[in-house]
Amino acid sequence: MRVIAGESLGTRGAIESRTPIPYLHLTLLPGREPRPRRSAGQPDPQGEGRVVVFANDGDEISISNPSAEPLPIAGEPIGEPVERYGPFVMNTREEVGQAFRDFREGKMGTIATS
Repeated sequence: MRVIAGESLGTRGAIESRTPIPYLHLTLLPGREPRPRRSAGQPDPQGEGRVVVFANDGDEISISNPSAEPLPIAGEPIGEPVERYGPFVMNTREEVGQAFRDFREGKMGTIATS
């Protein structure tokens, strides 16, 4: 397990977020079934590149695909409108448009690599 943002099991990720979230990258080992604590629910099985939104009614998920590399993200609901397009998630369509303009103009910085 790599912690990308937030904190999980005492490990803190390098990315700070505006709202407290654990954002993880899991690599499943053959014959093992991870049970990250947070989200809940009983979704239908999903394929590659799919997003599953869990109900807020439990504290475990079960993943059994031996070749999966899930990216679980959890957080408390913030009760705000959500508008998304491409990689951007904002509160309004206008804010998404501004994010695209900022990106094109190089105002978002660069991603550090190790």
